Amino acid sequence: MTPQSRDDRDGKFVEFLKSLADNGNRGALAALRRGLSSEGAAAAGMHRYVAGWIHEKDRLWDEQRFYLVAALFGRYPCTNTPGHNFGGSYRHLQLKKESESLERRFVALLAADADSVGVHLRHAISLLAAEEIAVDWAQLLRDLRWWGQPEHRVQRRWAREFWKHSVPGASESDQPQEEVQQESELLNG
Repeated sequence: MTPQSRDDRDGKFVEFLKSLADNGNRGALAALRRGLSSEGAAAAGMHRYVAGWIHEKDRLWDEQRFYLVAALFGRYPCTNTPGHNFGGSYRHLQLKKESESLERRFVALLAADADSVGVHLRHAISLLAAEEIAVDWAQLLRDLRWWGQPEHRVQRRWAREFWKHSVPGASESDQPQEEVQQESELLNG
C-alpha cells in the first residue's frame, strides 16, 4: 500500500466515524467509546465499525491506531476540523486553562511510547472535550502511523505547534525550508 493510499484510507475512515456522529448513531459511538475502558468483550463491539478498515498486510500498530482513534472519537465525536495538528489543539487548551499541569501532561504525551500513548491521548481527549476544542482526527490517525519512529518527527511537529508562540521573535521562517519539506514528505507520503 502506498503512503498516499494509506492517507486516503485514513481520511475515509475518519469520514466514516464522522458519519456515525452526524447520523446520531449513539449505539455505534457507545460501542467505540467502550473500547477505551476495556479489552475483550466490550472492545469486541468495536470490530463491527473498525475491522473492515484493517488490511491483512497491516502491521499490528496500524491496526491498533485505527482502534485507538475510533475509541477516542467515540469519547469525543467532534466533527469540526481545526486545521492544525494535535499540538495545536492542546495549545488552545493550554491558553484557555492556563495550567502548568497541562504542559506537564503534554510533555508526558510527547515522551510516551506506542504502548502508552493511548493512555495519554485518552486523558488529553477528555480535557479537550470538556472545553469543546476541536481535534483533527484524520491528522491524528496519520500522525500515529509514525509515532514509534526513532526520529520522533511527529512529536517534534506537535511540540512546535504547542510552543510556537512561546519564544518571542521566533517564526516558521526561521526553520530551514529543506527541513520543512523533508518532514512533510516523511509524514504525508
